[in-house]
Amino acid sequence: MHHIFIGLGGTGVRVWQAMERRRQIDTAGVASPGLARARTATATPAAPVLLIDTDASLHDDEAPGWCLAGRSLAPPRAQRLLLASTQFEVGRAEILAALSSVTRLARDADGADGAGGPPAIHLIAHPGEPVGLGLLLGVLDALRALVPPARLQLHLTLSEQTPLLAALQQRAEAVPPGFDRCWLSTPVDERGTRETDAALRQERQAQWLLQAWTDAAPATAAGQVSAPRGEFALWGLAEWRSDLVAVQRHLGHALMLRLLAQLRFDHWRPGLGYVNQPAALRAAADAGLPEDPQAWPGASPEATASPPPPTLAAAQQEWQRLAAHYLQLVQHCAPAQRREELRRLFALGLAERFGGAGLAAAFAVPASALRQRAAAVRAGIETALWQDWRLGHLALRDGVARVAAQVAQADARLHDLDARQARDDRQVAGLQAQIDAEVAAPAPGRWFGPREGDLHAFALRLQAWAQASTAQAHTALLRRQWAALRAELADLQDMVDATELSLAALAGEADEAATAALAPPASGDGFSLRLDTREQVRALGQTWVLAEAAQRESVAYLRADLFTRLGDGAGFRQLAQHLGERAGCARLLATSTQRLAPSVVASAAQGALLALARAWQDDPAARPVALQRLGMQAGAGAWSTDTTHTADTPPDITDTLRLPLALLPALPVPPAAAGAEAAEPVDPAELQRAAVEALRVSLQALPMPWPGGTLDVRLAAPHSPAASSVVWRRQIAPVPLAALRGLQAPEPAAADHAPDHRPGLLLLGEALGLVREDLGAGVVLVRLDGEGFEADRVVLGAHWDAAAIGMPEPVRCWLQEDVDAALRASPVRPDRLRDVMQRRVAQLLAAPSPEDPDGLRQRWSAAVQTAMHLLPA
Repeated sequence: MHHIFIGLGGTGVRVWQAMERRRQIDTAGVASPGLARARTATATPAAPVLLIDTDASLHDDEAPGWCLAGRSLAPPRAQRLLLASTQFEVGRAEILAALSSVTRLARDADGADGAGGPPAIHLIAHPGEPVGLGLLLGVLDALRALVPPARLQLHLTLSEQTPLLAALQQRAEAVPPGFDRCWLSTPVDERGTRETDAALRQERQAQWLLQAWTDAAPATAAGQVSAPRGEFALWGLAEWRSDLVAVQRHLGHALMLRLLAQLRFDHWRPGLGYVNQPAALRAAADAGLPEDPQAWPGASPEATASPPPPTLAAAQQEWQRLAAHYLQLVQHCAPAQRREELRRLFALGLAERFGGAGLAAAFAVPASALRQRAAAVRAGIETALWQDWRLGHLALRDGVARVAAQVAQADARLHDLDARQARDDRQVAGLQAQIDAEVAAPAPGRWFGPREGDLHAFALRLQAWAQASTAQAHTALLRRQWAALRAELADLQDMVDATELSLAALAGEADEAATAALAPPASGDGFSLRLDTREQVRALGQTWVLAEAAQRESVAYLRADLFTRLGDGAGFRQLAQHLGERAGCARLLATSTQRLAPSVVASAAQGALLALARAWQDDPAARPVALQRLGMQAGAGAWSTDTTHTADTPPDITDTLRLPLALLPALPVPPAAAGAEAAEPVDPAELQRAAVEALRVSLQALPMPWPGGTLDVRLAAPHSPAASSVVWRRQIAPVPLAALRGLQAPEPAAADHAPDHRPGLLLLGEALGLVREDLGAGVVLVRLDGEGFEADRVVLGAHWDAAAIGMPEPVRCWLQEDVDAALRASPVRPDRLRDVMQRRVAQLLAAPSPEDPDGLRQRWSAAVQTAMHLLPA
C-alpha cells in the first residue's frame, strides 16, 4: 500500500523535511559494508507529497531545511502549491487540481507494483497556524471525493483549543465518518510535562509517520476497502537511536575545520593534523619592494597615458651640460651683464627645459596616473600573493605578514622621503638666499665685469641651485608615488585581513557546530535517547577525519575544489564574498560532508548498537530497566479517565517495542538428555520467539504509565534502517475529545498580577527585536527614539530567569509600551513569533540550571502561552 503525504502550512513543510532527512541518512548505508546499496535504497521509499502554504520563503529551494550534505530534499515544483490566501474557497480550483494530480500519481504507482487498492492519505497540519486553520476542513472534504474515507488519516499538532476539533467531531459522527483516524499530538503528556519545542515535536511527528508506514498493514484485495472508524487517537514515540544526521554534521564540520586550518596556517602537527595555531612564518623571497618606482613589479610606465618623468641622474647630467653651455653663451654679453644673464638662463632652463614644459611640469605627474600605476602594482602584488597561496607555497597567515611588511616598508619609505623633502627644501632655500645676496652685493670690477674665476664659481652655485630644485621636485614625486602605493597596499591589506577574518569566523562557527552536533553529556541517571556517545563519535573522527592519510587527501581535494569553483580570475575579494554568502558556506560544508562515505557515518550506529549489546551482555539486569525507561519517554498525550468524559468502553492502549536482534537476550540452549543418542536440533526462530516472549513478560511486570495496556515486542528486519535503533510506540484509541487535557487556554491574569506577564513579555520582546543578550550586561531592553535609532539600554537582569523575576515595575511598563508600539507599527505572523519564542525556551531548558527542570519547563511553557495571548486579535 502506498502513502500520500499532504502537508498544510509550515508544520507540514517542516515535518516533510524531517522525514526526508531521516530517510536519506537511514537509507544511505546503515547496512554492513558488504551489502549492496540496492538493498537499503528501497528500505523506506519516498511517498508522493503535496505541500500547501502561503509563505513563498518556505518553498524556496535555497531556504533552510531543503538541503542535506549537498543533496536537495525539495520535492518537484508541481508538488509544492503556493496560495495567495489561507481561505479554501479562494484557492479551491488550484487545490482540487493538485489533490487530483498527487492521488493519480499514487494510483499509478500502485498499479505498477501490483499493490492494488487506493493509497492511504496522511494529512498533516497545525490548527494554530493560519494555513492549517483555513484549509484543513476544505482539503479534508475535497479528499473524500477522491479516495474512500477509510484511507484518510489526519495528523494534527495541537497547542491550544481550536474550533476545528468540534467540526472534526461532527465529521467523525457522520454516517459514514469523514475519515478513518485523527492522530493528535498534544503539548502535555501523561506525566504532565509540557513540550514547547516546535522543532522537536515536528521531528517526533516525522519519526512516528515513518514507523507507522513501516508497520502499516497490507492492503486488502483490490477494490475492497474497510469501513472508516471515525475516531480520535493519541500517539507517543520514543526512539533510542544514533543521530546519524548529527554524526554526519559533526564529521563534516570537523573536516571543514581542518581545511580552514590548512588555508590559514598550514601548520601540521603529528597526531593532530592541520591545527588552528600559528607556526613559524615562512620567509618569502623578494617580498620587499624596490625603492625606485620605475622598478616596481606588476606594471610598466607605458601602461599610463602620460609620459614618464625623467630620472634624477639624467636630469643632473643635463644641468651639468647646460651649465657649460650657458657659460659659453654669456661670453657674448657685456662683462657687466654676464652674471645677470647667467642667472636668467638657469631660470629659463628651470621653466622651459625637460620637454619644453619646465621642471615643475616634468615631475608633476597627474594624480590619476599615479593611482593607475599604483593600482597596477597592487594588482601584480595581489596576483603573485594569490598564486603563491593557491599553489601552497605559503599560508594565508604568511600572506598577511607579507602584505603587512610591504605596508610597513611603504610607511618607512614615506618617513624617509618626508625627511629628505625637508632637507631638499632647506638646501634650495639656502642656495637661493646665497644667489640673491651675491647678486645684490656690488661686485669688484663692475665697470669691467667679474673676473673669469668669479663667474665660473657663480655658475657652479647656479648649477647647484638648479640641481637641488630638480632633486626637490623628484623627491616630491617619489613621495606622491609611494603615498599612492601605500593607499593601494592598505586596501590590499584590508582585503587580505578580511579574508583571514572570514576564514577565522567560519572556523569558529565550524568548531561550535561540530561540538554542538555531539551527543549531550549524560545526565545524572545516565539515560539519553541518543544512542551514540561523544567518545564514540570522536573516535570515529580520529579514524576517518584526523588520520594523517585521510586528512591530507581530503584537505587537498577540498582545497582544489574550492579554488576551482572560484575560477582562475578570482582573488581575495571574491573569496571573502564567497565565504560571506550563505550559499558559499553551504557548498563548502556540503563538499566536506560528501567526502565522508555513507558507510562511515552508518558505522556510528552499528558501533553504538554493539557497545550497548556488550553492556547488556555484561549486565543483563540493565536491559529491562533501560527499556522500561524508554517506554516512560514515549509520551502519548494527556487524557482524563473520568467516566463522564470517556465512552462506555475504555480506549485500547497498545505499546509496541521494536528492537534489533543484537539486543535480544540470549536464552540458554537446553542440554541433551543423559543417555540420549543425539540432541534434537534447536530451531533458531523458536529460540528468538522464546526470547521475545520472555522479554515481553519481564517488561509487562515492570511499572508502566498505563498498567492496563498491552505490550507487543517485535524484532526489526535485518539489514533495514530500523535494525539500528530501539523504538517504543504507543497508541491510545479511541479517545473522546472532551477527555483531552492540556489544551485549555490560560485564564487571563488580573491587573494586580502583572509579574505573571513578565516572562511572556520578555519572550515577545526578544521575538520583536526589543530584548537582547549583552555579553557584559546580561538581558537588556533596547529602547529606540522616534527615528528608529537606539536611544537607551535598560538592564533587565543578569540572565533570563533574573529578568523574569526581578524586573522592576517601571521597566515592565516600558517593555509593555515598546511591545505594543512594535505590534502596532508592522503586522507580524503569530507562527513566526511562536517559533522564535519556542527556540528561546528550548535554549533555556537545555542550559544547566540548579532549579527543578520540570518547574522551569512549566514556567517558561506558560510564558509562551501568555505571550501568544498578548498578541492583538
